[in-house]
Amino acid sequence: FFFATMPALDPFWRGVLIAYACVAAWMTSSGAVVLHNKWLMTVFNFSYPATMTMMHMSFSFIVAFIIIRVLKLVPRPEITNRQIWGAIFPIGACYSIVLVCSNYAYVYLTVAFIQMLKASLPVLVFFVSVAFGVAKFESQLLWTILVISVGVIVVTEGQVDMSFMGLVLQGVSLVFESVRLVMIEVLLKKQGITLNPITTLYYVAPVTLCCILAPAAIFEFQDLGKILGMVTGNPFTFLFNCSLAFLLNLAVFLIIGKTSALTMNIAGISKDVIVIAISTVLFAAPLYAKSCFGFVIVIIGVALYNYKKYKISMEDGKSKSQELDVAPMKDSDEDANSGSPANK
Repeated sequence: FFFATMPALDPFWRGVLIAYACVAAWMTSSGAVVLHNKWLMTVFNFSYPATMTMMHMSFSFIVAFIIIRVLKLVPRPEITNRQIWGAIFPIGACYSIVLVCSNYAYVYLTVAFIQMLKASLPVLVFFVSVAFGVAKFESQLLWTILVISVGVIVVTEGQVDMSFMGLVLQGVSLVFESVRLVMIEVLLKKQGITLNPITTLYYVAPVTLCCILAPAAIFEFQDLGKILGMVTGNPFTFLFNCSLAFLLNLAVFLIIGKTSALTMNIAGISKDVIVIAISTVLFAAPLYAKSCFGFVIVIIGVALYNYKKYKISMEDGKSKSQELDVAPMKDSDEDANSGSPANK
């Protein structure tokens, strides 16, 4: 609705407003999901992260199904079984690991500490991209990666009451999130699959749900009666939580489509700072000076990393454009010389 009400605006300003709206929606929904999940698992004592993630995926699939198959507001792309197993399933499996591990980490770690660790995600994405052959290794980025690594170490050392299990869970979540982001680019493009936010949820959510079913059954379904009692006794609380998760999934795909990776990284750092401040007040969680100092180092490292990546991409684009300009000139000179009377 917001996009449709701006046709009379200048195309440039319309694009700017859409980009800012997507960034604002993503920052708001992401922060709200983080804080509400933490509240559910600690204050509300719903310590079943896998089950909660299953509810998120079920709700997202049901809404996407209604939009696509019942209301027919969005066309459903035809995807073969080979494409499902070759592209959709690996992405959904990675996503299940990301969601379960990150939600379990909130049981052991503070929101502030987790957000500080998440700031290093762009570097992990870079290394995974190099491993997949999507990006080439740039030695110019080494020193910025070193700065970020030092910052993460300082953040970890400054966390006095840190849980090793929580740290491992969050580390696994970040690694598989990096793999998932790169796989989206590699597998979907390789298979020739084009999906919008709604169709992505329609296909990925059921796969993710099936993958989460096993850990939920092993670790949480022994308390199934308690889980059902809490959900049926507080339906609007869990409906609100699932709605936030659905809006976050939409916002993630919107911001990827409407803005650049640089914008998303900068917005991510801003969001992390805001969430850290709010969570510290809401949950009365301790915030250690050494960890804050390490987080500042991480932010500086990520900013330098983004700046160097931007410069490298600009230099590559400039060199390619020069090659394209030179090639036609050579061809035209050869044609002109071969066709001139003097040359004949």
